[in-house]
Amino acid sequence: LKADSVLQDRLRSLSNVDIKTKARTTEVIGEDHVTGIKYEDMNTGEEQVVNLDGIFVQIGLVPNTAWISDAVELNGRG
Repeated sequence: LKADSVLQDRLRSLSNVDIKTKARTTEVIGEDHVTGIKYEDMNTGEEQVVNLDGIFVQIGLVPNTAWISDAVELNGRG
């Protein structure tokens, strides 16, 4: 996981979340709606299927901090 530690901690605190690392999604399953995903376990090469009701894809996060950049020093991620 590459998110800030506070976000990782919050994610790990959720009882309805199962974190999969070293996994490569190979297929989104479903016809009219998502019913699951198929992924490859990068440690074993084994293919796994997770049945679910939907997916949320997030790639990156751009913080809205430009307005304060003159007042405080920002880190590399803003």
